[in-house]
Amino acid sequence: ERARPWASAVLVLALLTVVAARTLLTGGELYGGALLPAPGGALDWWAAYTAGWHPVGTGSVEPSPPYVLLLAGAGLATLGDAGAAVSLLVLGAPVLAALTAHRLLRRAGAGPVAAAWASLAYGSLPLVTGAVAQGRLGTVLGTVVLPVLATTVLSLSTADSSGTGPARLERWIRRSRAGLAAAVLVAVAPVAWPLLVVAAVLVVVLAVVLAVVTSGRRPGRRVATPPLPQVVVSSAVVVAVPWLLGPWWLAERIADPMLFWWEAGLPDAGVGALDPGPVDLALGMPGGPGGAVAWLGAGVLLAAVVALARTSRRGPVLVAWTAGALGLLTAAVGVLADGAGDPTTGLTTVWVGFPLVVWWGGLVTAVAVGSHDLGPMLAGRSFGWRQLTVAGVAVLALLGPLVALGWAVAEGIATPLTRAEAVPLPAYMAEDARAGPRPSVAVLAGSTDQLAATIVREDGWRIGEEPMWAAAAPPALTEPLSRLLAAPTEDDLDAIAGLGVGYLYAPAPVDPKLAAALDSAPGIAPAGAPEGDRGWRLDRPAGTLQTDSRALALSTDRADGGPPWTATPARAPRQVSLAAAPAPGWTAELDGRRLQAAPGDRAVQTFAVPQPVPAETDGRLTVSYDDDRSWWVAGQLVALVAVVLLAAPSRRGRP
Repeated sequence: ERARPWASAVLVLALLTVVAARTLLTGGELYGGALLPAPGGALDWWAAYTAGWHPVGTGSVEPSPPYVLLLAGAGLATLGDAGAAVSLLVLGAPVLAALTAHRLLRRAGAGPVAAAWASLAYGSLPLVTGAVAQGRLGTVLGTVVLPVLATTVLSLSTADSSGTGPARLERWIRRSRAGLAAAVLVAVAPVAWPLLVVAAVLVVVLAVVLAVVTSGRRPGRRVATPPLPQVVVSSAVVVAVPWLLGPWWLAERIADPMLFWWEAGLPDAGVGALDPGPVDLALGMPGGPGGAVAWLGAGVLLAAVVALARTSRRGPVLVAWTAGALGLLTAAVGVLADGAGDPTTGLTTVWVGFPLVVWWGGLVTAVAVGSHDLGPMLAGRSFGWRQLTVAGVAVLALLGPLVALGWAVAEGIATPLTRAEAVPLPAYMAEDARAGPRPSVAVLAGSTDQLAATIVREDGWRIGEEPMWAAAAPPALTEPLSRLLAAPTEDDLDAIAGLGVGYLYAPAPVDPKLAAALDSAPGIAPAGAPEGDRGWRLDRPAGTLQTDSRALALSTDRADGGPPWTATPARAPRQVSLAAAPAPGWTAELDGRRLQAAPGDRAVQTFAVPQPVPAETDGRLTVSYDDDRSWWVAGQLVALVAVVLLAAPSRRGRP
């Protein structure tokens, strides 16, 4: 029976990954570092992606990031269990990456044993670089998708370049596949897009040079390359298709290039300064907890350098080196740009994990491809220094990734990634936030001199809500809270309650001065909290929807609790207030009559009710948020479905 080294390597990696993740296999929710907990179900992701307004903090009109659509699709495989989908993607990434890498390596010309070793070395990257331990969802998923993109591009480069109808169709099929892979990659790791642009420009320039150099040669002596127009079109497709999945996502990053470093997940994992040095970058280590010792990668780097000496394999080895060098250069740029981010976005530390995945992927590909048929070549020569040199380099290259993987397995996946109950509130506060008027909670941290406050609704912040973080601590909350600690007034309490905040909660450790100031503030009463924590309840009615200072019980059909909301006031109101920032999309109807937005500079959306209210009214109040987001999503999905259908396997078979 035919041996399958790749299957053995993947099986071993799967078993070792399970051992490494031994403390994260059961328990509560998977989160920590840059990874937020998953929502209650995959339908929540779909509702968030199609919604124009999101019930987070004081509300946000920021579009959901494109990776939310991908996660919603992944949730189908787990029958709607969002937590299981995230766990499988994060903890199963080493195995998935090894599988996609092996497919690429075999198509690139690597031998069976070399491909098995290289796929294991590449698949272990999420573990040994600390990407999994730090909850770097973008890098983890990007490690899986990158070989898929490389495989589709390789397939595209070998497509039939003739002008026949079937050949043209086959080229567009392969272009669509490459474009889709690029779109998925950019959605989880946006820094991949400028890398793709640079690579596309290099490919076009090379095609132009080859076309000029070979134009005067006889047909039999010309280099076999695709025609220049086909190269330009293919490069443009790979660069352009990602815009179908995240047009606003990329537009924001072009306007502020630092945002390219913000990948799927939170912009900062909360692990402090990373500061990888030149040696760390050269050996593929981005810094932070969970990373292996950098020098263990020295053997792979040395073997990749030696692979350049293989004249018979120099072409594919140079391609792998060029792709890897682009990743290394991008990582160096990221390290130099560290600290230039905008603190308001939370991007204070640059993580260069994905560019280093590109760098390391290029190196292991160069080694695997360059080692093809190396044994027979050396066997045909007399024993000497060449055999000794190759044997020594091979041992170093082989053992380095294996020792690093063994270290990661022995240590286990380190914090900050953990598995526990992720609701950041006492149970009764979380329950109140899910029903009735749905009051939110202001979670406090710091001291009276430097207070930080975050508005939390229901079960807290979840994956896909990261770009909306600005709504967590608006000035409309932080300013009255600061005044409340110094010289409290009724107006400050009204302002806080008007934002829908019904509770204040300070997790341990609690600053004694902060607790004393809130204990003595009028209009605030102590509330229950776990030992070491402190909680307070405002004596004002608070909730998402209020009429004349009365909080209303809401009902909604949306999975994430967002609008439209319906409520029935106990008596005819004079004014309707919504605990959300004013926006043109808000509409309110009382018994089918459209209410006008109240004029003035207000922190929350307010509607005036014409007086007198008809006596026959039943008091049904409906509040909605309407914009053109649903039309944009519909058009986007139509375009994506068209590309997917074009990329589907043709009758001519797989490329």
